Amino acid sequence: MNPDRVKRLGVELVPIVAALVLAGCGSAKPATRPPPAPQVSVVTVHSSSVSITTDLPGRTSAYLVAQVRAEPSHADPARFREMQAQAREVDRQRVQIAVRIAELQGGFNEIG
Repeated sequence: MNPDRVKRLGVELVPIVAALVLAGCGSAKPATRPPPAPQVSVVTVHSSSVSITTDLPGRTSAYLVAQVRAEPSHADPARFREMQAQAREVDRQRVQIAVRIAELQGGFNEIG
């Protein structure tokens, strides 16, 4: 830095610093009384058992119903035919069992 500039800066700063020092030397505030002591109370604590319950809202009917249906575009035709054949076989067996029971009980007469 230029030495002339440093001197000029020092001359300009002296009055500012002096003003700040004198501002800090102002008269002190008069002494105030300390605030009164806060009031306190004493509580004696005893242990005891407490039941904790939670009341949850209930619904009497569903608010959402999902209808799940098979999508034929994803069905396997071979598996479908196999299941149909199994169902027909079960139906035939049930009919045969019903006929046999009726014969044994004497309540079945052949038509013919």
